[in-house]
Amino acid sequence: LHDYYFASANPTLTDCHGVFAEEAESRDQLCAESYPLPHQMCINEWREKFSQLLSRASRIISPSQRCKDVYLEYFPELSIDVVFHPEWEQSQPYPHPAMPVIAANDQLKVLVIGAMSREKGADVLERTATYRDALDRLQYHLVGYAYKPLAPEVVQHGAYDDKTLDQLIEDLKPHVIWFPAQWHETYCYTLSAALRSGLPILSTDLGSFPERLEGRPLSFIKPWRTTPIEWNDTLLQIRELL
Repeated sequence: LHDYYFASANPTLTDCHGVFAEEAESRDQLCAESYPLPHQMCINEWREKFSQLLSRASRIISPSQRCKDVYLEYFPELSIDVVFHPEWEQSQPYPHPAMPVIAANDQLKVLVIGAMSREKGADVLERTATYRDALDRLQYHLVGYAYKPLAPEVVQHGAYDDKTLDQLIEDLKPHVIWFPAQWHETYCYTLSAALRSGLPILSTDLGSFPERLEGRPLSFIKPWRTTPIEWNDTLLQIRELL
């Protein structure tokens, strides 16, 4: 299971703004606004079609517990195994997180990684970066690209090759890596890169982030509906901690 396409033609279960459709009663309608079903097909027919497919599988593998939980909301009869992707074993053991070096008068360098859609939090990143800290204590970087041009407050480094990502992170020397996702990420390969870096990590409480970061020092999880002002305050608190 890679996303939620079998449960909805909308693979991220988000509304037209790229935000998770939290209320189950209105979710189908909101999801259909950005990913309409094929002509004349209703959502029950869609799920019945994929229920038949999934029920014939000899094994169904979910890359996170949260992904499994979402699927069981729609297909409670399924037997689903939770298994992290193979690269997780190849990356183990992840280094123990270490405090990055930051002086009292330094800006906190905040890094976001990946192809930033609205669902992955591009708008949250931009709104937070443009909520200017009066003392200019925060600096935002994007290694990757966004679905639209972002405000100049976000330093954009462009697309990258997965093979060089670890080195890019090391060269940039961020103080914290941030995941402002607005949907239930089923696994998140860029989180694996963040874990390999040994840096502090800040994320929303959606999807695989809580379970993959559970028990890890220097890992901070905030509600996904956190506002730009609250993200700003959280990052300043992390800066003071470091």
